[in-house]
Amino acid sequence: MLLIETPFYMDQVLKFDMTENAVITALPFLSLWIFSIALSRTLDWLRSKNIITTTTARKIGTLFASLVPAACLLGLCYIGCNRAGAVVLMAVGITSIGGMFCGFLSNHIDIAPNFAGTLMAMTNTVATIPGIVVPIFVGILTHGNQTISAWRVIFFVTIGLYIIEIIAYTLFGSGEEQSWNKVTENKEDFEVKPLKNEKTHV
Repeated sequence: MLLIETPFYMDQVLKFDMTENAVITALPFLSLWIFSIALSRTLDWLRSKNIITTTTARKIGTLFASLVPAACLLGLCYIGCNRAGAVVLMAVGITSIGGMFCGFLSNHIDIAPNFAGTLMAMTNTVATIPGIVVPIFVGILTHGNQTISAWRVIFFVTIGLYIIEIIAYTLFGSGEEQSWNKVTENKEDFEVKPLKNEKTHV
């Protein structure tokens, strides 16, 4: 929602022209990049000092990427057409999404390094669904009704999804290697061949 539909909100509700909109929408992604690096290094340093566990680090990163944007969206619901305040809230919300890189996106290799690629493929496939559904959902709600009240419905639905994610990941998320990651190799399955330069003696 924040990554895809923010420009439309700025155009429809805040009445930014496209030139202003492009610059203001793009700048938070620079801060997102900087924030993701800073948070990642901080959490890794805390882990190296055994101050926090890998599980705690992943949950902190995910909370930044979920709780802060949810709070910013809640603020947008009641800030009205205060352009400066709305821009600040959106910038903070988008920036904090950078926490996902050291949060749940790093979690695959924590819990199952042998299957991290497969897990990423599966979860990323599911994660593309909102990219398809969100524009349709927003288009239906705002068609002929490009008002703050229509966008409040959109924001509240997004906040609800954030709450579900926060609760689920906080309760069930783990940074520890899972038992099903261990792969046992059967030596009988491998054919032992002599090296090419090995000489055989009769």
